[in-house]
Amino acid sequence: MAIYSLKTQDIDRGCLVINIGLNIFLFPVLFFISGGVDSGMMLYFLLGICVISLTLDGLKRIVMIFVSIFVYCISIFLAFNYPNLIVSIGESRASDTISSFIIVSLFLCIVMIVVLQEYSHERDKVYKLNQRLERQAIIDDLTNLYNRRYLIQYMSNILKKPLQERVMSIVLFDIDDFKKINDKYGHLCGNNVLIRFSEILIEEVGNDGIVSRYGGEEFIVVMTSFTKSKAIEVAERIRIHVSSDKKLFDLVNKITVSGGVEEYVENMTIEKLVKGADTKLYIAKNNGKNKIVS
Repeated sequence: MAIYSLKTQDIDRGCLVINIGLNIFLFPVLFFISGGVDSGMMLYFLLGICVISLTLDGLKRIVMIFVSIFVYCISIFLAFNYPNLIVSIGESRASDTISSFIIVSLFLCIVMIVVLQEYSHERDKVYKLNQRLERQAIIDDLTNLYNRRYLIQYMSNILKKPLQERVMSIVLFDIDDFKKINDKYGHLCGNNVLIRFSEILIEEVGNDGIVSRYGGEEFIVVMTSFTKSKAIEVAERIRIHVSSDKKLFDLVNKITVSGGVEEYVENMTIEKLVKGADTKLYIAKNNGKNKIVS
């Protein structure tokens, strides 16, 4: 029956049949013909309970555990009260008990190792999944830069610091005529432009700040502990790099960016800070583009 169930891939039924055979029939019978409580079969009772716990689930597991414990208790009760039912094992008692102990101990050790390895594997999977979810929550899929959500949280944390530590300048960049690039070269080329521009931002900003994709073709660089003049220097360096970058030239022949620089002052909100940079970006756009306005 058990072999048939396994061959037909009905694993649950096969496990149930095997557990019934072991715990309800085989182990109790061996208990009576192997010396009863004087043998090592008591250890096999524990082994049987472990097998049930590992191979069954749900209601079947609960029922089988209670039924098996009941059968084992009845067997032990009969062994004490009706000793004539027990077949004596004589001189082999010690060796039988020792061998039973070794077998059960090895089985339990193997089970524990497997369970711990499986637990460790599942824990690693959960950890990696959490890392991936956390990354997806703060990273832009296309450019691998921080997204708008992370940017706002990052600036909010800076504004929570003491006043003397709230040193921050931002640069709002916009790729000039990006819509024309998409229309002329296609969205795939437009995406490659965004990716390359993101790489340039990372190269030029380095550890001096964070870079985020604010939306569409707009990017914000946040530089802490930087004066406005230093932020302007970095912004100009980025502008020049973009206009002379060979990889961008290979994509669209000529491309430029404009930027607006704004510095945090006391009592300024994030909205006002970004709005200030956006206003200056607008001025740059309306004065020939390819400019940094501060």
